[in-house]
Amino acid sequence: MTTTLHLPIFFSADTALVEDEAHHHLFKVKRLQAGERLRVVDGQGHARWAKIAGIDKRAARLELGEAAPANEPRLAVEIFVAAAKPDRIAWLVEKATEIGVVAIHFIPTEREARSVESSQLARLRRIAISAVEQSGRSVVPLLTTEAGLREAIAGARAAGLATVVLDSAATGAGRVLGPAAGGTGRLGLFVGPEGGWSPGEQDLFRSMEVPAGSLGPTVLRVETAAVVAAGLALCGGGFSR
Repeated sequence: MTTTLHLPIFFSADTALVEDEAHHHLFKVKRLQAGERLRVVDGQGHARWAKIAGIDKRAARLELGEAAPANEPRLAVEIFVAAAKPDRIAWLVEKATEIGVVAIHFIPTEREARSVESSQLARLRRIAISAVEQSGRSVVPLLTTEAGLREAIAGARAAGLATVVLDSAATGAGRVLGPAAGGTGRLGLFVGPEGGWSPGEQDLFRSMEVPAGSLGPTVLRVETAAVVAAGLALCGGGFSR
């Protein structure tokens, strides 16, 4: 399995130094050796091959070469999700990153008004970077907090995302979600709290003509629903090279 390293600062250079935690992980834990090849990514969807040119106690030198596969889904999926407890949010970020989600937006809802602080976002970004390296992707998902549900829907539409809300209880809820038709483009999935969307929020989705879908009759935790829905949408698209 090819090792992937997030290295945005040096990505466009010909050589790079690996130090600190990355050095410890690559050369103490994984025990990579001089002459071996790895893949470096910039977090924005670009990847390059690199050769380990030399290893010292505290630093290693890489020679950066030609482009490598991006390993990114053709369908760009963004999740708009009610914030849960910190440990469950961390799990969501890790797993959503692994399967190919490009952005996670935390939204306040009437039944779950929990907010995500900037310090939490910094920690969650570190988790996302680790998941990118583990899974071999090249995009570190964007992590944001949204002011409100109406603003999030409007922002998704303005950004050109097709939108779907998970809500099996909503009047006229659509079919169980499956792989996205065509498998390309941009999709925004709205996932509410475990208590469900409030009647007012359901009215808002209807008034803004956001189609509803479900994952079946069972009640899933918010992070489980978000990852399952994104995974189903991504199944039909394949990966870009």
